[in-house]
Amino acid sequence: MKKLVPFAVLFFVLSAVAGHARESGLIITVPKAKSTASATGKTILLRSVTDNRKFEDRPQSANIPSLAATLARTTPRQKSLAVARARDGYGKARHNIFMAPSQPVESVVRQVVANALTAKGYTVVSKVAQAGKNALVADVSIEQFWGYINIAGGAWGGGRMTMEGEMTTVLTLNDGGKVFRLPVSARASHLFRLMTGGHWSQMFGKLLSDYLNNFAQIRF
Repeated sequence: MKKLVPFAVLFFVLSAVAGHARESGLIITVPKAKSTASATGKTILLRSVTDNRKFEDRPQSANIPSLAATLARTTPRQKSLAVARARDGYGKARHNIFMAPSQPVESVVRQVVANALTAKGYTVVSKVAQAGKNALVADVSIEQFWGYINIAGGAWGGGRMTMEGEMTTVLTLNDGGKVFRLPVSARASHLFRLMTGGHWSQMFGKLLSDYLNNFAQIRF
């Protein structure tokens, strides 16, 4: 008699195949922000967006960014595209989830911050020549932008699986010599059954929506 394959193991095999096929080329649709103010008549030069995430080779918790190939074997370009880690049926971290080459983390964050500032009534530009002498100047530091798997109640076979996301940026805004340092954070949780690129995209969509909602609350 053939031995039955435990469900947890079978699920891991299928998930691993599905996950591996989608470990690169993830596309996130950046949501538009709801307008929260009338036009201010002011322009903001979104000068720089810098990826300052701290990666570790053996992090103590899953929400700390890590790279399957290790930091020493990962190029800066690959690092800029890494946004999550997949996990196997026993909760062990496996391959990374990468954005499409045309959509590095800096690009995603730039777009969502631009949407958030536009919703506040500002005209957002990215080039000095477009700004004018009275424009405000904004620089963004990406402190956290990461997705990970959370398994509650055991391994794949019986646990509740969610994709979690955390995001934090610090916006430094210079308004005619007055400097504001504005941190904005967001979180998201997405329940799933199969670890597919579509589910990762949904989770990150929720994360960016939460970020936009939280950004709308800050005043400057």
